[in-house]
Amino acid sequence: QVPKENIFSAFFSNSTASKQYSYGYNCFSGSKVNGNKYKPYVSSCTNGDTVCMEFDAKNKTLRFKINGIDRGIAFDNIATGDDVSYRFVAHLGADENCVEIENFQSIKAE
Repeated sequence: QVPKENIFSAFFSNSTASKQYSYGYNCFSGSKVNGNKYKPYVSSCTNGDTVCMEFDAKNKTLRFKINGIDRGIAFDNIATGDDVSYRFVAHLGADENCVEIENFQSIKAE
């Protein structure tokens, strides 16, 4: 099991440069998160919900689908380029919560 502080540092970095590149969806509040700033987005999730995160590097957008329903673009104008990297982080609030990666595709932007 990964210590909680390591999970937080992966998602919420203290460095100014990386804060601008942190994007997420908070299942508990339904907020979208960027650089530790929460803004209203959609409804919250419940146990058993399926959340799909879709990053489009070509169009520089990040959107979420909840239980198959597209909730629209959460973030646009996301930084891209050879010097930018991304990492998927899932923060689970309780021991009984789990995450399952069902499908991962990496498609090179043209």
